[in-house]
Amino acid sequence: MKFPIQFKKKAEKATQNLLPKKSKEVYSSEYEKFINWMTENCVEHISETVLLGYFSDLSENFSPKEDEMNSLKLIRDYMSLRPRGCSEKRLFLTYRQGRCTVQPVGKNTFGKIPSIIAKYLGLSDPDKYTGHCMRRTSATLLAEAGASMTTLKRHGGWKSTSIAEGYLEDSISSKNKVLRMLAAIQNFDDDVKVTIILFVLDFTMKVVEYPFHSATVQVVEGF
Repeated sequence: MKFPIQFKKKAEKATQNLLPKKSKEVYSSEYEKFINWMTENCVEHISETVLLGYFSDLSENFSPKEDEMNSLKLIRDYMSLRPRGCSEKRLFLTYRQGRCTVQPVGKNTFGKIPSIIAKYLGLSDPDKYTGHCMRRTSATLLAEAGASMTTLKRHGGWKSTSIAEGYLEDSISSKNKVLRMLAAIQNFDDDVKVTIILFVLDFTMKVVEYPFHSATVQVVEGF
């Protein structure tokens, strides 16, 4: 499939900066493990079957024990620690000296949880992980699930629409929706569609494989 060379160059440039700096080292490490696995198993080409085989091997080596993943049991064990006669309806209670008190966990304590987790994981600058991380992450998940502007504002407690709009603009699912709408245009052939999409998505940095009628072409994902 042919399309203007300037758009092809822009797409190639976008692929050079796909990985965030923070996750690039982790990605490179995992990719190297995958390549070593291919060498050990005499695999020369990557395919869906090869990936399934690799993930199957990983699941056998790193499959957690059932008792380690029983979330319901953890909740029940935690609830069993509640003091008898406690009238507090909130689930999380302050835990001191090996037992729960009748005092509920406050928002400031919850706000420190991301920092505690970051310290446990050995992340750099753990104090920068604040309670806002939870609101930001949950808002991102809501946007990806197709939440409306009203739902996002209510969830985040924002009066202004500008913040909520930012989450919707960054939503990959929202970008994919626009991409599919452009690709579904019936009045243009595939070459013209690719040109239009690359032009509209000029400022994005993510590249995806999108199937058209006769071929699969690389296009930039976004608005």
